[in-house]
Amino acid sequence: MNPSVSVIIPTRGNQDGLLRCLEGLDAQSYAGGIEIVVVENVERYIKPYSSQRHSLLQAFEPIPASYRARNHGVALSSGEILAFIDDDCFPDIHWLSFGVSALRSSASKFVGGGIRLTNQVPPNCIEQYEVCCAMDQQSYVQEQGFAATANLLVRREDFLRVGYFNSGMKSSGDLEWGVRAGRAGLGVSFVPEAFVSHPARSSWRSLLLKTTRVAVGRKQCVALDIKLKNPFSSPKRWTQFFKKVRRDRISLGRLSVVITVGLLLRMLELTVRYLPQKFLELNQRQFPFLVNQAKVDLVRR
Repeated sequence: MNPSVSVIIPTRGNQDGLLRCLEGLDAQSYAGGIEIVVVENVERYIKPYSSQRHSLLQAFEPIPASYRARNHGVALSSGEILAFIDDDCFPDIHWLSFGVSALRSSASKFVGGGIRLTNQVPPNCIEQYEVCCAMDQQSYVQEQGFAATANLLVRREDFLRVGYFNSGMKSSGDLEWGVRAGRAGLGVSFVPEAFVSHPARSSWRSLLLKTTRVAVGRKQCVALDIKLKNPFSSPKRWTQFFKKVRRDRISLGRLSVVITVGLLLRMLELTVRYLPQKFLELNQRQFPFLVNQAKVDLVRR
């Protein structure tokens, strides 16, 4: 008998993306029971959503923090397996079938499914950079031992044994949880067939917001004594990068732009990571893309 699955979706007012995600969940081929838990994390008013095939719970998390919202969703859920997905992702029709099958047939205790970035045709330089460099789930799983919560499946009992996500993390809460999972003896597998589609960011503003948020999250990881790996030091990452370059037939001029964007963002990330905390707090109004990391409670586990 197939185990029941609770799909946890934190959302921040992205109604169009969430509706599309729910459509993808309605089309799932998985034969077991599916419960959907949507946790709104920005607006007190919750627009009612529905699913044609599955039970759907909605909740409001008043503190704006995605990992806190995910924890809220877990607490409300009842499935034997927890499946995490973002509100801007679209799951393949066999997402849960392949993901749950991998959990049941392997020794691994949690699964990171594939994340395929989509873009306009032709893509702009920001999208091109994202498609080539962002959300490399295979690298996360195989080289760093964690799975991005855009596509993560784990048995409930194992998730609770490791503990909830660190709700104070602005970003990289999946990395912090993965480190704890590894210390608890949980293995992780990469399952490319259990994939979701994720739109590539297409503007400088969205890319700056993401980069600074990630930088703050990594700063928090360092505070928790988590060792970070330099993504540019991995030969496999460079191999995968140039495979994508050949696959997409990127011109030399566009390739130089992509590499330049990557280097600029890396410089920004390192700058934010090593800025004093007081500078970040005092300069939020002048530099709105410096994500507020004040008033978060990091938990040492």
